[in-house]
Amino acid sequence: MAVEKWDVRVGDQEREACVEDLRTHFAVGRLTLDEFEERTTSALAARVQADLANLTADLPALRRAPSGAPVRQLTPRQLDNWDIAFRIHVGIWAVLSLFFVLLGVVTWGAWPVYPILGIGVTVGIHAAIRAAVRPPS
Repeated sequence: MAVEKWDVRVGDQEREACVEDLRTHFAVGRLTLDEFEERTTSALAARVQADLANLTADLPALRRAPSGAPVRQLTPRQLDNWDIAFRIHVGIWAVLSLFFVLLGVVTWGAWPVYPILGIGVTVGIHAAIRAAVRPPS
């Protein structure tokens, strides 16, 4: 027994999507309050695709936002640039850490720990981002 596309039963998710579309059309002035209430009631009582399609047949289609940003693959050159940037970041952290340790020794204080940790956290974040963009080997 073949089932027509419009005879397929709908669930709560499809009904809610239709109500949301009707709400958008109402908000931009395409439906009066009475039409909106009538169509919303019908949408919530809909059983098959045809019931929902009839409610929006005389309304223009809504533009849908993309479901997600396309995944961009990095080229080997871009990955090399990430490696270079990471090495520079680690080098700056090492030089600043040495500077702060020497400054702490001279001033007899423990305060250099805080900038070293702060910069270390940024290096860790950089490493995590680098690992996330690198394709699995």
